[in-house]
Amino acid sequence: MTPGGSIIFSCPHCGRKKSLLAILSGNTFGSILWSDNKMIAPMLPRPSYIQKCNNCGQYFTLGFLDSERSEEECFDLGELNYQQTKEALFQMENKGFINFEDELNVRINFIQSYNDEYSRKIKLPSDEDRILSIKNIHILVDSALWPKNEIFTMALKAEYLREIGDFERAIDIISHLPTSKIDFENEYIRLVKEKIIEKNTEVFRIR
Repeated sequence: MTPGGSIIFSCPHCGRKKSLLAILSGNTFGSILWSDNKMIAPMLPRPSYIQKCNNCGQYFTLGFLDSERSEEECFDLGELNYQQTKEALFQMENKGFINFEDELNVRINFIQSYNDEYSRKIKLPSDEDRILSIKNIHILVDSALWPKNEIFTMALKAEYLREIGDFERAIDIISHLPTSKIDFENEYIRLVKEKIIEKNTEVFRIR
């Protein structure tokens, strides 16, 4: 990984600037990919899509904000813990998302953060958090937020339904997917289908 100074965003709520890591080059050597589509890549770190302003405490997303570059080095990724990600989801549900793509990214970020807190730690969730996870996944899967008819998109929907124990819907989706031209997608589908048949809800490593 080669650091590339910093990238600077302005909080859309109060205007305070926030500097985050920028890299000139990186790679995915040594990376881990999980079934919920979370990648941990030590040599290709990326700032969190959801950020918390250090000044006003409000949350904002990076996908549609203008930015500027600086030569000053910064290694902050602005990563949020689960409680902060939950607060961000509540804030954005109340105040509104920027657009469909933004909502899609926020809801997937919440799924991955929930799995960081519970499934990847083999830790039982509270009833409140479990209900919130189920609600978020149902909103995500049943919405028009996704790119339509893409094989990996449909497989990911099946994976998220598997994670909340909705095996009937998950197997129905994944069993109707055509063979992909991409080997990785076919392998992903095979692995997720195996877990559905086993009635296993735990997130798992793909590689």
